[in-house]
Amino acid sequence: MSPEKMAAACRAPYVPGARAVMCRLRQIGCSLGPGRLLSSRGKRGRASQTTPTTRDLFPRDRSTLCLKPRPPVVTVMGHVDHGKTTLLDWLRKTSVAEREAGGITQHIGAFSVQLSTGERLTFLDTPGHAAFSSMRARGASLTDIAVLVVAGDDGVMVQTRECVDLVRSAGVPLVVAINKCDKPGAEPERVEEELLQCGVQLERFGGDVQSVRISAVTGRGVPQLEEALLAEAELNAVMGDPSGPVEAVVIESHVDRGLGPVASVVVRHGTLECGAVLVAGRTWGKVRAMFDERRKPMREAPPSTPVLTVGWRDLPTSGDNCLQADSESAARSMVQHRASTPARLSGVRENRESGEGGEGVGVVVKGDMVGSVEVVVQVLEKRQPEGAAVRVIHSGVGAVTDSDVELAASTGSVILAFGVSSTKSVKALARQKNVTIHSHTVIYKLLELLKEHVKGTLPWREEEEVVGEAVVLRTFTLTGARAASVGGCVSRVVDSFALPPSDFFEMERYGEVVHEGLVSAMKQGKNDVSEARKETECGLSFSSSSVQWREGDVVIAFNKRRVPPSLDWDFGF
Repeated sequence: MSPEKMAAACRAPYVPGARAVMCRLRQIGCSLGPGRLLSSRGKRGRASQTTPTTRDLFPRDRSTLCLKPRPPVVTVMGHVDHGKTTLLDWLRKTSVAEREAGGITQHIGAFSVQLSTGERLTFLDTPGHAAFSSMRARGASLTDIAVLVVAGDDGVMVQTRECVDLVRSAGVPLVVAINKCDKPGAEPERVEEELLQCGVQLERFGGDVQSVRISAVTGRGVPQLEEALLAEAELNAVMGDPSGPVEAVVIESHVDRGLGPVASVVVRHGTLECGAVLVAGRTWGKVRAMFDERRKPMREAPPSTPVLTVGWRDLPTSGDNCLQADSESAARSMVQHRASTPARLSGVRENRESGEGGEGVGVVVKGDMVGSVEVVVQVLEKRQPEGAAVRVIHSGVGAVTDSDVELAASTGSVILAFGVSSTKSVKALARQKNVTIHSHTVIYKLLELLKEHVKGTLPWREEEEVVGEAVVLRTFTLTGARAASVGGCVSRVVDSFALPPSDFFEMERYGEVVHEGLVSAMKQGKNDVSEARKETECGLSFSSSSVQWREGDVVIAFNKRRVPPSLDWDFGF
């Protein structure tokens, strides 16, 4: 059968060209068959994908899906400040880059963008910061195409290589966007060669990875990037089933002050509508309202659509599969079944300890979103400071509460509040309990506050500072009332050889210390002096009369001082 006839069989237009043929053939292969054609004509289903033995929900088998082309989900990845958010800002014509706290994307955001061609793309804006590796890995697992943004002036950085590894491990098609090509110091050829060394086979070198040179500020090259993404989506035949039960993936979740627990999801199969009952991890909800990324109400969300869902009982975890159930009672039963089986927790990580016998500084972490809390906890657990220990006592989503303060007080912990506030009563209780609350909307600034707190718990150390050094030229002995062994010395090395404020001296002979103690007197001629300038002579006598001076001995004067502690803590950004 010719491609034209096969296209007619599945009622799909025939478009010549290798990429189009590949796309249509994949579509035909998944669409033909009496059962599948019947399901595509039937009413949109809401039946759950349960089995009698498991009493649980599972994604449908791919062979049962009636697949049709859908907009691809694109993940924008790269090193911090290489221009990921600015690129998305240009694409969707909003000022997200200016609103991002600290200039660094802090949550996975999903956005649907209509291109100049009329095609739609769904973008996942994943953090490029090293601290957000878990969230970035989650984004790679959701995406159909990855865009690796590399600054033309900086080139390949640490997180750039990490992103390449994530894309490779996920088996996701890659498109490279070399950004900041409008800057005088940009060297796109050098960047391409560095990418080749990382194993990225660009088309320029005979590979299959497209590379586009752009400027996210001026928009230069962005249309070419759009074309590259559309070509990659067509080549890889991105498909979805708009009928049947909904299958989605949780992108982010948080507690909205007016709406309660909400979760942003990207629909993979099915068409999500208000009233649908969803199960994600160990929680469920009935969709009471849906909003797009601009908080405009939505009636339905077909495949590849990002949507904010309202009506959850508890917060689902980012990355959880979100599946449609028959009814509320069925969803409730499934959640109870999951809770009774040993599986991974789908709520926010919570690790309470008694605090007794624990070492280091305890931390209670509160954040505005699940992903935010995960990031802070990950940094604290995987990047411990040198010379100190930090342990997470508890983590959760929402504002700081009285119970958080009580827990911190009982365990001697500090509270980190990322993007959430504390009421006056909570702050008053914290002062009463002597509990410190650090709050900020930028992660690295919040961690810097914690670093200073941890540093304040470390003991001061004592240092010895050399304030003078002298060489013994000759020795002589005083008699009478002032009998003593005296060394005639010449000051050297330091600008002056001072008695005060020095409180400690040692005498070295052939590199070994032969005496330690205090100097009882320093004279120049018959005069008592407190210091001897460099290259001037003086006479010294130690408090101990047993000191045996020899020519060539070296006398070193020290000051002992208490030094505040230092803390080496690399957060990874």
